[in-house]
Amino acid sequence: MTKTTSATATFRVQLFGGPRLFAGSEERPLSPSHAALLALVFGNGVGSLDRSQASSILWPGVDPKTAGRRLSQLLYSLRTRAGSRELIQKEGGGIRPAVPTATCDLEDFWNSLEGRRLKVASALLAKGFCLRISDSQGRTLIDWIEGREGELRRELRRKAEKDWLKCVQEEDWEGACEPIDALFVLSPEKENLLQRLMETKAKAGRRLEAQEAFDDFSAKHVGGIWKPQEDTEALLANVRSSRAWVGEPGRLKVREGPPEPPLLGRNKERTLLRKELRTPPGKELRGILISGEAGIGKTRLIKEALHGPPVDGQRVFSAESAELEQLIPLNPWIDALRGQDVGEVLRELDEPWRTVLFGVMPGHYPGEGPIPEAPQIQPGSVPRRLFEAFYQLLLSLVRDGPVILVLEDIHWADDTTLSVLDFLVRRWDQGGLQLLVSVRSEEMRKNKALGQFLENLRIHKDFQDVPLS
Repeated sequence: MTKTTSATATFRVQLFGGPRLFAGSEERPLSPSHAALLALVFGNGVGSLDRSQASSILWPGVDPKTAGRRLSQLLYSLRTRAGSRELIQKEGGGIRPAVPTATCDLEDFWNSLEGRRLKVASALLAKGFCLRISDSQGRTLIDWIEGREGELRRELRRKAEKDWLKCVQEEDWEGACEPIDALFVLSPEKENLLQRLMETKAKAGRRLEAQEAFDDFSAKHVGGIWKPQEDTEALLANVRSSRAWVGEPGRLKVREGPPEPPLLGRNKERTLLRKELRTPPGKELRGILISGEAGIGKTRLIKEALHGPPVDGQRVFSAESAELEQLIPLNPWIDALRGQDVGEVLRELDEPWRTVLFGVMPGHYPGEGPIPEAPQIQPGSVPRRLFEAFYQLLLSLVRDGPVILVLEDIHWADDTTLSVLDFLVRRWDQGGLQLLVSVRSEEMRKNKALGQFLENLRIHKDFQDVPLS
């Protein structure tokens, strides 16, 4: 999107918490159709939006000529509402924001990422992207908005992870606070992120903030079943003990860690996991399931099993599903395969698999033009080429060496992710691929798609069940 400044702009489009339209300080009323059009055009973020694509999203199932006329009428009525000023301009067969007439807070988001002002970017996302668009305006539009919001969340997560790691490596704990805050805003339900936040804050001399983060996290589970993991309890003890921290503010170090408490009572499970992971499987995919109630230590066991010699020489791709991201199709896959090495392999894939996956994972798209459109995913109906595309990508990855795919908390995975996993379990015959998943035992019977996937996984020839109690 072309940058404008508030000094030259007449109108301001607010997508986060919107869409809303302002002329100076005055808010202009928007009809649902006008709001949907602004969401599409200003939220597109890659320049011109094809008119036929916009029409098909706004009026799915309507014949193209009729939809085209409706779009022209909607553009005219929006121009009238803006006092005969152009908010959206035509460009060949496309439409785009009219500059310098209008600015948009999506520009603020991208500028914040570039300027490492992650607090601003996360605050915008916390408002909700195009939050005022309701289900009554059509599933196709909602799917487009959710997909776009997913891209924004992934970009913020990628930037925050990179900045946090850089600060940690330089022991700049004060600088690490802003990126870890942003990560925690994105996934406030993840206890492993709570641990990272508490450690970062404490090392930066912000022990009170670390304590408050734990208290807030605990308060969200009032009435529920939650017992802090051993790592969390150890960190909390360090936070509360002034003797545990030494050094100058902003450059603090834990005297011995913080200490990594031993994994007690799990030697049998850890040994079993390491034995399975040490040797890549034969032709069939190897499936490993870790199940247990919330907080019982599934994540810690996986961490221990993947550490050290048992998986040396094997590449690990991992992701954690999140309750708040269930509506984003294929989000666990996108997170697990976000690395640069995957992007290089993807760009070498044959067609049509390359284009299909660029639509699903636009972060890997290297082109200058519009990102390929993602396959349409409808409830209960997933295109076969999507399954085949992931199959071909994993096949290319294992050609460079055995792969371990780790997906935690799959009880929060979307149905499409589970369908792709089920396809791989049943069809994979190329060797070199292990699938390690974790699930809360109390959630296994609540989701039909999850139950079907787990049933197929359990009857798979090369399967290992690791229940925790």
